[in-house]
Amino acid sequence: MTTFQRLVAVAIAAPWIAWAVVRGLSLDASEEVVLGVTFTPFAALTSPLPVIIAAVMKRWIIAGVALLAAGVLIAAVLSRAVADGAAGDGRPFTIMSLNLDDGHADPEAIMRLARTYRVDLLCL
Repeated sequence: MTTFQRLVAVAIAAPWIAWAVVRGLSLDASEEVVLGVTFTPFAALTSPLPVIIAAVMKRWIIAGVALLAAGVLIAAVLSRAVADGAAGDGRPFTIMSLNLDDGHADPEAIMRLARTYRVDLLCL
């Protein structure tokens, strides 16, 4: 394999590896990163692609690192998708989020909505 092919394999695997590092080490402190991390399920779904591509190119170290990254991404998604029984009593938790239009919203209407829908958490 040529150096060019090695660089191609690294370039293909790098986004998934970087994503796994951010998720695995909880480096999502800034607002921009938090917004991007919401797409982790899609990254996890596609994470086998760089593993397969690196393996086809016989770049075994890159395939191994990409496989580790895929494992981290899949674990991050599965840990939220599979309940462990400690999540609560099974009662729905209702969240309502409102834009107050720079303080011009009607507080009585907001409270009426919150009571009507039995909101547990109101984000304003």
